[in-house]
Amino acid sequence: MKKMMLQSICLTFAVFLTFEGFCQQKHEAGKKQINGKLYMPVDIVFNLKQQPVGNSFDITFGAAFTAPDSSTLHIPGFYNGDNEYVIRFSPTQTGQWSYQTFSSVPQLSGTAGTLFVEANTNPEVHGAVTVSPQHPQKFIYEDGTPYFALAFELNWLFALDYEKAIKLTLS
Repeated sequence: MKKMMLQSICLTFAVFLTFEGFCQQKHEAGKKQINGKLYMPVDIVFNLKQQPVGNSFDITFGAAFTAPDSSTLHIPGFYNGDNEYVIRFSPTQTGQWSYQTFSSVPQLSGTAGTLFVEANTNPEVHGAVTVSPQHPQKFIYEDGTPYFALAFELNWLFALDYEKAIKLTLS
């Protein structure tokens, strides 16, 4: 019994270590600078002291992120329950990013900050999946690595009677 318990604890710990590198980083809003890694999600969390009037899910909320090359991304935020609002952002370039929030609620609007993004050393992280600009019928990751989509529910039962189907087709 003790051996099984020890094995389950070791397995739980191993699973935790496996997924640790893929978790988003959570930061409170208002910090001077947030540090992040390329293609890794960063959560910027806003905790309100009191609930805004109306439905929390109907509030307009987000941030405009300015990249090191001066391009801008508008990222919507979401209500996370318990007066917590979150902007989840995955940086696409290394260097210094800046952001400023916008919202229909004054408490959430106008917060500015910076995000310093360093290169990602994890070889398993390649960014989001996008359409290849050179080959629009193919998918690639943001870093240019090819992406191969394989359906999980592909029905291979047709192959069991493949020879029979061919004979019927040819006769």
